[in-house]
Amino acid sequence: DATNRSITLGNTTSGSNIGLTSASTTGNGFTFTNNSLTTGFSNYITSTSTALSSGGLESIDWSPGSATTTTGDLFKINIGTNGTAGNLFNVLDTGSSLFSVSETAVTANLPVNFTSPGDVSISYDINLTNPTASYIKSAAPLYLQAGEIFNSSDLNLNTFNKGNVVVNSEAFLVNGAATVSSQLVVGTTTAPANIGNFYLTNSATFGKALAILNQTEGQDIFTASASGTTKFTIANTGNVT
Repeated sequence: DATNRSITLGNTTSGSNIGLTSASTTGNGFTFTNNSLTTGFSNYITSTSTALSSGGLESIDWSPGSATTTTGDLFKINIGTNGTAGNLFNVLDTGSSLFSVSETAVTANLPVNFTSPGDVSISYDINLTNPTASYIKSAAPLYLQAGEIFNSSDLNLNTFNKGNVVVNSEAFLVNGAATVSSQLVVGTTTAPANIGNFYLTNSATFGKALAILNQTEGQDIFTASASGTTKFTIANTGNVT
């Protein structure tokens, strides 16, 4: 068409400068083969337009006229057994990668938002690589659950060398039994040297007794023993023996 400077192949109403229409029901509608390529791109689309507002450089659309299901992929990238590539897919901004897919990893150089309800499944470890500090935050109560409901799986909090598990909270609540296999220090973060397994001190001036034991049963209030032999007892009546 010399007037509109367009080429139309098999389609006179496409509204495009180049319109390709295939009536084939099987096979490939369009095949481009470049087996001698050494540098450059087999398919290269570029634009320097400064008037682009609502358009784009590439659009893939499948809009069936009625409910239709396909088992194929609308967009597919494949690399053969003998091929090795830097990335199979790479989105860049001014030459810097924003999101890429290689043969070994998916790399996102932007914050990622998962806004749809539902779980996120991760098969292996989560490695937080910030060398200064890493945070797991929530906008509501946060639960850490280990194992399935029919198992008895431990929840492990591990540190190395002199690293501590620090709980910055108004109170620390344990709904069940608690076991401490080493020293238990209450009231300070710097216990004196050469203490036993339990050390209790005041962390502030409360105007109260250092420790309050409230026995609600009929048994003794306090019992101290050595090698299983009772040495000191405060009975429920207050008598000391």
